[in-house]
Amino acid sequence: MAEAGPAPVAELASWPYLPLPCAYFPGRRARLRVGIPERPTPGTVDALLAAGLRRDGLLWFRPECPRCAACVALRIPVADYRPDRRARRCLARNRDLELRLRPLADWGGEHEALMRRYLAVRHPDSPMRAQPPEAWGPHFRGGSASAALLEARLGGRLLAAMVVDRGARSLSAVYACFEPEQERRSLGRLLILSLIAAARERGLDHVYLGYWIAGHPRMRYKAEYRPHERLGPEGWFRPEES
Repeated sequence: MAEAGPAPVAELASWPYLPLPCAYFPGRRARLRVGIPERPTPGTVDALLAAGLRRDGLLWFRPECPRCAACVALRIPVADYRPDRRARRCLARNRDLELRLRPLADWGGEHEALMRRYLAVRHPDSPMRAQPPEAWGPHFRGGSASAALLEARLGGRLLAAMVVDRGARSLSAVYACFEPEQERRSLGRLLILSLIAAARERGLDHVYLGYWIAGHPRMRYKAEYRPHERLGPEGWFRPEES
């Protein structure tokens, strides 16, 4: 049975639609509901996330495509999550790394260099490669006073970083990059596991992982974190397989 969703974000219905090419299925068109909340508080961040939105720079958005509902918002209920065997192996493999959450204002040259290497190998067609690296930090901050930076370091060397939005009761993974040469460490998985751990230490309710797309090779990993909840027409629910 679906869990009742929160009260809708009051201004959402007035936000315009932005048509653009679909980022996941070539040849398709997408339609996003987009807006810029005025000085969002941590409580507003929670409400936006619970309504199925994500942040990209200053903009918050939600897919509302007329003939497609493939993008499904997904979140982890922190208190119920238990790492599976794959997660436990990842944590054990990375015991030598230092993980910490710090202000996003600390984003600098080493993060830009890591991002360049990551995009070149993992996402060579990303439109972010067309931006000057010094624009990435301001873009990720996007005027948000609640954004943070989750880092993984080995002896001081930055191996992975994740931009995080902080709500009053939740954390949201916005964007991550990591050393492509360190594939054996599964650093992307480590960042998500560390974000869940950080939320649990702070007594928070949820970690949001953005949109899951069934069967899509770049998005299916999100459903590996169990239990998880998905946002449907009647609110958040926990699928039986989770």
